[in-house]
Order: sequence, then C-alpha cells, then structure tokens
Amino acid sequence: KRFEGLGADDKNGIWIALELLRAEPVLKIALFPGEEVGCVGSKACNMDFFKDARFVIQCDRRNGRDFIYTAGSVGLCDANFPSPELKAKYGYTNTTGLMTDVQTLKKRGLAVACCNLSCGYYNPHTSSEYTDIGELINCLQFVREIVQTIEKTPHTYTAPSYTYPSYTGGYSGTQLSLDWDDSLED
Repeated sequence: KRFEGLGADDKNGIWIALELLRAEPVLKIALFPGEEVGCVGSKACNMDFFKDARFVIQCDRRNGRDFIYTAGSVGLCDANFPSPELKAKYGYTNTTGLMTDVQTLKKRGLAVACCNLSCGYYNPHTSSEYTDIGELINCLQFVREIVQTIEKTPHTYTAPSYTYPSYTGGYSGTQLSLDWDDSLED
C-alpha cells in the first residue's frame, strides 16, 4: 500500500470528481463550501441545478467500505441503491452517518437517491491524515460503474413527525412536530 499526504478529507472526493469529468460524457459536479461547519454551501445552493439529476453521489467519508444511505434521521436512498451485488463487488456495505451535504439536499427536497461514500482517507483533520490509494481508486471505479449503469432513481425524504397523545395528569391534546436534525444543527 502507498499512503499520501494531508487534506485527503475533501481532496479525495474532488480528485474523484475531476477524474469522472475527464472520463464521462455527461456528468454534473457540485462543490460546496463549508460542509464541515454546517453544510453552508448545500443549504444555500440553487436546487434547480439538480432538476435533471439521476442520483447524487458524495465522496466524503473516511475509510474505504462505508456506503452511507442514512445520515442522521434522513434517508438518503433505499438500502438496495445500487444493488447489493454492485456494492459487494467493490467492498461497500450500508451504514449510517452524520451531517453531510447530501443530507442537506434531501431535506431541501431533492427527490432522487443520494449517498455518501468512503473514499480511502484516514485520520481526517489530523497531522497523521493519509490516503489509501487502492481504496481511493476503488471508490472511483465504483462511482464510475454507478454512473455508467444506473438509471434515474427517484427517492423522497419525508421528515419525521412525532405526536404525543393526551394523558391524564399532564399535557392535554398537545401535538409536537419537530425536525430533530435542524434543531441539532443550529
């Protein structure tokens, strides 16, 4: 294995995006500022950019195996997007994550499947951050195969609603509806 440099968190995903732009005839790339400090760019972007998207893939996760299909309480895609066989071919398994740009896009109404993929970096935001080049290339090949083989994949996120019924000795008839993810980000 060969390990390289600092700043792999974000740089690995950008490298994958640039490689895909060179290889694929039809592809759109969005680069958002401020993901690490509350998804600033994805909260402010023009959602019309995504109106013809078949799906949205973010490559911004540590290690080389995680396929993030749920972030916080936000479902990003169905567990079978893409097929379990395709994930297995590249060594990816479904798991959950925390705050990320595709989560913000889903909450803003993006109605196609999204995911966040591990792209081979380790120890992010430290002086010992490194990239496993083999895992980075594996992620690139996985995304390339998704781009070349998967059609438009509709998926809609519905915010959870929590209802608390009346009970004696307490609140009467009170209903509470919260988007817990927004309250945590503020």
